[in-house]
Amino acid sequence: MIRSRTIFLTIAAAGLIAAAPAGDEFKGDSAYVWSARSLRMADIGGGDADPDDIRFALGRVCDGLTGEQMRHEWGKVPAWALSSQTLICSGYDGWAGKYGGTRQPCKMLERGLKELNHAQPGRAPDQVVAAAARLRMTVVNMLKAANAQRGCKL
Repeated sequence: MIRSRTIFLTIAAAGLIAAAPAGDEFKGDSAYVWSARSLRMADIGGGDADPDDIRFALGRVCDGLTGEQMRHEWGKVPAWALSSQTLICSGYDGWAGKYGGTRQPCKMLERGLKELNHAQPGRAPDQVVAAAARLRMTVVNMLKAANAQRGCKL
């Protein structure tokens, strides 16, 4: 059951990515929606926050991601924008212990970071570049803390 769910989620994510435009174009309100979600993903708690609070925040920040992407972003954002959020949320959900979350959160976060590198000035709207930079800082800090603490294992 879990294996089939993983295969289904992989196919569904590939379908979302394939539906995105090939260029770095954001259409309509998609830049605003993508940026707002990314900023929520970046604001999961500071280094002095209680670990249980952070785990709860990680488990909630990505709720509804696929539905939101389908409604506001499907075919309106570049593939990297969809995949960066999906990959980072997979890592968040893994750390939160959610059903369907990855067992390799650091690997997913690293892949998400790689996708965020496409948010460059002149290629993406300013608000997207700014939101990607904030999300990048959060993810980098999480990876550093995880590697220092226990080698990024669940």
